[in-house]
Amino acid sequence: MGRCCESHGTGHCPDGAPLKLEQVQRTGIRELSEEKIRSVRAAGMRYKLVCRAERRGDSVVCTVQPELLLASDPLANLEGTSSAIRFDLDVFSFSIVEHNPGIEATAYGLLADFLRAVQP
Repeated sequence: MGRCCESHGTGHCPDGAPLKLEQVQRTGIRELSEEKIRSVRAAGMRYKLVCRAERRGDSVVCTVQPELLLASDPLANLEGTSSAIRFDLDVFSFSIVEHNPGIEATAYGLLADFLRAVQP
């Protein structure tokens, strides 16, 4: 199961399956109170907004929602504008991490997202 999917406009999941925004089940972080975040942090855990994409037959299930992660999980330790994608394969898993991308990477991402969203 991938830990990331494109959750905007229209796009493709990492394996090339077409995906529309309406197909992404989304839950934001508004329901997480500061008290709840502090209490889980004190218990050695972290909430992170995680995207997941999983191929199921001919379809893709994609979600974006807060997840409670152990502090030892590499995703739990991302801070600021850092991001990561993790691929869980049959035999092994691997991750790619981008630590605090600069303005150029952010601008490129916004432009690429916009161009994908307006493509016919």
